[in-house]
Order: sequence, then structure tokens, then C-alpha cells
Amino acid sequence: LIRYGGFLASGIDAPSPEAAALSFIAANRDVYRLDSVAGLNVATIAPIGDSAFVVILRQRLDGLVVSPEGSASIGVVRSDDGWNVAYASSTLTGTDSLENSAELSPVEALDEALADAGEDVAPGEMDPRGVTAGWRHVKVDGLTDDQLVRRVAFPTPRRGVRIAYETVFTDGIDAAYRHFIDAESGQVLLRQESIEYLTPDNPRWKVFPVNPPLTTRNRYP
Repeated sequence: LIRYGGFLASGIDAPSPEAAALSFIAANRDVYRLDSVAGLNVATIAPIGDSAFVVILRQRLDGLVVSPEGSASIGVVRSDDGWNVAYASSTLTGTDSLENSAELSPVEALDEALADAGEDVAPGEMDPRGVTAGWRHVKVDGLTDDQLVRRVAFPTPRRGVRIAYETVFTDGIDAAYRHFIDAESGQVLLRQESIEYLTPDNPRWKVFPVNPPLTTRNRYP
């Protein structure tokens, strides 16, 4: 949302840009279909010049990050009369309850994702390791990179928000997929290929992964 030549809201009394962004969403809960802003956490505050900021908020349900959506970006500008909201975008979900239970373990969900990607891997060939920024690293025999898995809240159009496992499968530069696996049934809710193919007239390389190895330096957001 943007109002050319003006602001979406003006004169918000708040001590910080993140407080102003949360106040704006709280005042417009009906638009966002939210009961409260209790599940919103500040992920990033990006300054633009001396007085403007973009505040990125991430949504959680029952402690789980909402993914692949569940974010809001609010652009605020500091003025003598308070904070003005210049821009707002959102993929927040208005549902505050989860519709299923988690019957699968992270390794079992990763096994389902690997099978969907065409990898025949036995559970005994997967070795869970440490956790970085909420992602469990799993070493899989025969694959170069650590595979990643985390439990999330997955919004659906007609089945509410479901507990799911988000997985990142990579095998060098030749294959990469992002899956969302239903934590109760093991059903593949979403699969996205994470490889970008270059145009044929550029002969220098064929593909490159858009999901680099996850560290504390490059974690999202």
C-alpha cells in the first residue's frame, strides 16, 4: 500500500521505528485480519537516509515461524510530530491456530523431501548435526552438502495453517529444492526448485544455486 503525495498514517507517537510499525499494524488489525500483534517479531530495521526506515516483521504461531509467507514490511519516516507511514506490504496470515499435530520427526520429513527429489536414502544414512538459526543440519551419505530442515507454520488457502517441515535439499550445483512437508501426514505441500538456469548464449556455466550454505553471516533475513 502506498499513498502518492501523502502518508498512510501520520503522527504516530512511538519511541522507535519498530514500535511505530507495530503501532500501525495494531491500529489496522482488521485490515491485516489479526487479533493482536503479539506474534510479530522484528527481523530487520533498514535505515534509508537520516530519517526513514524499513521495518521487516516476521510472524510466529505457537512459536513457529510462518513460512513461506508471514512477513510485513512497513516504511516509516520520522518527523517533528511523530512517525509517518509511507509504505506497507504484507503476507501475514489472519489465522492464529494450527490445524494439525506433528507426527513426523525432522529426519522423517527430510526423508520424504529427498524421496520427492528423486533421492533414495535410508534413514540410517542421515546424521543429524547442529542447529543454525533454527535450521537443523543433516549430513546425508552420498550428498556433498548438509541438508537443512526446520519446523514451521504453513498457511494454506482452505485447510488453515498446518505444522510443516521446511527443507532445503542441495547436491552441489546440479540439484536444489525447497520443500514443505506436512508434519502429520508427510504430504508434500509445496516444492520449489532453487536452481536458476542461465540463457543458452552464455557458455561460462550452466546453473547456480540460489540457496548458499547457511551460516550466521548470511541467514535470512
